[in-house]
Amino acid sequence: MTLNNFEQQLNKVQLTKGLDYFESGCISELEEWETGVWNAIVAGSKDYHVKIALKKGTIEKSYCDCPHDAEYCKHIIAVLYAIKEERGVLPDKTNIKSTSAKGIAKKLKDAIGEMVNKIPEKDLRRFVVDHAETDCEFRNMLVAHFSSSFSESGSHLYAEIIKNAARTAGDRHGFIDYYNAAKAIQPVYLLLQKADTAFGQGHYSVVADIAFAVIENVHDMMTGMDDSSGSAGDCIKDGFELLARLCQADIPFDLKEQIFKEAEREAKNKKYDYAGFDDYWLDILVHAACDSNKQQQLLQLIDKMLSGLARDASDWTKEFNTRRLLGHKISLLRRMDRNAEADALRLRHLDIDDLRMELIEEKLEKKEYSAARQLIEEDIGMATKKDHPGTVVAYKERLLRIARELKDITSIRSVARELYAGRNMEYYKIIKQTYNAQEWPAIAEDLIKDLQKLNKPIPGFRGTINGEALAAVFIEEGYWNRLLELLQQNPRLEFIESYSGLLTDKFPEELLHVYKETLINYAEQNTGRTYYVTIRKVLKKMQGWNGGQVMVKQLTDEFILRYKARKAMIEELGNL
Repeated sequence: MTLNNFEQQLNKVQLTKGLDYFESGCISELEEWETGVWNAIVAGSKDYHVKIALKKGTIEKSYCDCPHDAEYCKHIIAVLYAIKEERGVLPDKTNIKSTSAKGIAKKLKDAIGEMVNKIPEKDLRRFVVDHAETDCEFRNMLVAHFSSSFSESGSHLYAEIIKNAARTAGDRHGFIDYYNAAKAIQPVYLLLQKADTAFGQGHYSVVADIAFAVIENVHDMMTGMDDSSGSAGDCIKDGFELLARLCQADIPFDLKEQIFKEAEREAKNKKYDYAGFDDYWLDILVHAACDSNKQQQLLQLIDKMLSGLARDASDWTKEFNTRRLLGHKISLLRRMDRNAEADALRLRHLDIDDLRMELIEEKLEKKEYSAARQLIEEDIGMATKKDHPGTVVAYKERLLRIARELKDITSIRSVARELYAGRNMEYYKIIKQTYNAQEWPAIAEDLIKDLQKLNKPIPGFRGTINGEALAAVFIEEGYWNRLLELLQQNPRLEFIESYSGLLTDKFPEELLHVYKETLINYAEQNTGRTYYVTIRKVLKKMQGWNGGQVMVKQLTDEFILRYKARKAMIEELGNL
């Protein structure tokens, strides 16, 4: 993805948010730190730091310390717009209030490096120590960055780094809210980077110490934080991934023994039931069981866990735990070359969907279609009774695969129609492929009629239930008049915006009237500059259509007259 085409590749909702931040003047301290590496601060609910690395216009890396889990959050997108303007890529925007620096951006890295090199080492060390004493966040980052220099302290040092980060980010009750989660997790990212580097250098004990410290202490942190972004959970998974890599590498025997011993202890710790990380410990044990004695020891542990499942637990809980433990047992038996036992164990528990699906996949690979179909049909009714729609869909997908491989047209049509159900157009296209050009229009009409039966107005909502499903069919078939009628029935701005681009050249006048009604309703229901910016952008687009200038003038005059008290709206309309 490049600086020139990111607008075509990213999510429209996030793009709109990012552009709003840029146009509202939320970017400050935009600097080209070194060639192609840009830093900026974006003002949101708090100040967020963004870093973007470009190489010949290609976006190589991007980072934001906000807690959002998207690869390109609105803050990164806002800075991309700012860089485009800085480089003169954007068209003139006389009304943009961006606070980005004008002219040639500063390349500060060389200047800072030169300044630091001139500072006496003693003074520089004193500055770092003094700053670390007064700034907890800086201290955590400092210790995390240089932690591998003190590997003799073992996991205790790494644990203390994580605990300090949690204390720094928490409120007076110790809770870490959504906006401070990134502050708590940033030192953990540094530790994980150190572990990755240590792995490449063969310092395996450092890797193990960091992994165990991250898993245990970030897990404890996560129980008292808002981890909506998933960053804490991801760090824990990274810790387990490090341990798995160690088990598969040529590491010293005593280290593998240590990993097995600690993982065995943690696998019995009930606290990891929280968020399902108990399963990860069993995965590590399967990998770390490097001899027959340990494999037998693990087998006994899993059997003990199976026999100890709470009798008073709910059916769902017992089924879930049985499924995961049997999965680990079968995996371990196969690693022990006891495949006959593993197969027999699976056959005894075909009531468990995962195990049945595993057997079905094996039958499909061997092209034993009759046996695979029998296994599916035996359980598809049970999955329906259990209200497991995802499992039912998975079974039907396998039935469709069998029908297609056998070229059974009747079954392809039947199963694909069940899977389509107005949701997934891939199945619609599979149905279409089984008919010739003369037969298909009548079949398409039957499918449309089925969707229209459900396409009823939603009480209190401007639109209908099946609008998106019908729109997808009309686009696939090129039924542009019917798509226009559908937009007229669903005067919601987000719905109109999703499909109007396909009709601009064909029905410009009709679309103008659809937009007129839609914008009037949108203005009635929404207040705030973000909404006014959206209205302005839509009106700007309408100006370029045939007859659009007149319509936009009418709407603008009407809004200014009706909403005199909305100063922000009048400001935005004045930018047209």
